[in-house]
Amino acid sequence: MSLSYTLELEKKLEPQKLLQLLVERHNLQWHQETIRGKGIWINAYTEDDPENQSLTKKEFGFIPSTIIGFRINTDDTLEIGERTLIRAVMTLLQKVTGNAILLFNYENLVLQRINNQLIFNQDMWEEWTANELERVNLSYELKQLAATT
Repeated sequence: MSLSYTLELEKKLEPQKLLQLLVERHNLQWHQETIRGKGIWINAYTEDDPENQSLTKKEFGFIPSTIIGFRINTDDTLEIGERTLIRAVMTLLQKVTGNAILLFNYENLVLQRINNQLIFNQDMWEEWTANELERVNLSYELKQLAATT
C-alpha cells in the first residue's frame, strides 16, 4: 500500500527536467520514466486532462500544466519517504515560479501557492514534519485550509 500526493504546477515545464533536478538534489535514481528513492517514487507529466484542469481552475483559480506525482510506501520507510516528499516539493517550489497546489489523495490540500503566497495546511502536518518547515527557505504561512470539493 502507498500514499499518493500530487503537485500541480501552473507553469508548463518539461517533466523529465524536473525529475532530473530532483535526482541531482535528493539522492534519487532513475527507474525507466520515474525516479525512486528509499520509501518513495516520483513521476511527472504534462497535464492535458480538461476535467482536472477545469476542477483546479474552479477551486484555485489557475490551470495546471505540469503534474508531479509522489507515491510513498507505508512500510518502515514511510518517514523517509515523507521527508523526501517535503524536501522535493520545496526544491520544486524554489525553482519554479507561479501558482501550485499539493494534494493528498487528490482531495486533501497540503499546501498552496497562489499569487506568490505560500500556505501550508496546519491540519496536514504532524509534529515531525513541522520540523521540516524550519528548513524551508521560502516565506510561508501555516494555517487551516479547506479540502477540495
